Amino acid sequence: MDQLTGWRSSIVILLPFFLAGCIGNLIQNNDERYMYRGALDAGLPRVYDTYQFNFLRTYRVTHQWPRDSDHCTAYSKLPTLGVKDGNSGEFYNVLEIYEDGGKTWQGGLAKQPPDDFDYAVRSIKRMYPEYAVETDRAGNRYKTDKVIGAKEKEIGRNSVCNNVWAGLDQVFMLELFKQPLEEKLKEFEARPGVISKEKIGQNEWWSRRTPYNPVSKALGSEYWVTRVGSSDYILIIIWAHGERSENRPEINTKFQAALRHLLESVRVEPLNPGA
Repeated sequence: MDQLTGWRSSIVILLPFFLAGCIGNLIQNNDERYMYRGALDAGLPRVYDTYQFNFLRTYRVTHQWPRDSDHCTAYSKLPTLGVKDGNSGEFYNVLEIYEDGGKTWQGGLAKQPPDDFDYAVRSIKRMYPEYAVETDRAGNRYKTDKVIGAKEKEIGRNSVCNNVWAGLDQVFMLELFKQPLEEKLKEFEARPGVISKEKIGQNEWWSRRTPYNPVSKALGSEYWVTRVGSSDYILIIIWAHGERSENRPEINTKFQAALRHLLESVRVEPLNPGA
């Protein structure tokens, strides 16, 4: 599953291939963790942490995420319960996320200046040199130092939370993007998959489902998106699954239940309900 690499590989354009690269790299690096009896079941989501933050000085956003370790590393946050074991969920106060001066910021910890949060929520593109590739006498291709042009790369729109279960070919991701919902739905319509709308908890969610492809090995995925209040931000939760779990359908069933839990956990509430 190493046919594609790179964590930032065009998730908006080709989600299944992006996720294949993400999981493929991590699976190769973590296979040894799963080479004992029962290991494939050990990491199934069962305990969840709660994250809560004020957003755009208008909303309070709450969601949960699997606890097995802190995979919501984009957040600046403070634990409130002091949980030390893996049997209980922690509650994190995430520092506020707001806009100022045409940028998105997150409050700084311990009276530090705010952090630039654009890298997580906005599209940021940079030009990078493209190098010539040549072939040696043995037929091996290699990259030279000769610059033949420039290529634009996306360095923004990073996930806020992500979990990869390498031995199971499973991944969850949570993203928070500044993008009108209508624009995202047009992207849905332009890509393969079954599109639907469903009210889950307090939110209207749109989803695009793509089945696992046993021929190309392209991962199956469910891509869920909802608008954050009436803002021009969207919250996205992604579940992807590959060959190993396709051979054990009970694993997919458990992760699908975990996905449902994550979707139900999302709450967007006004900070001033009477205003």
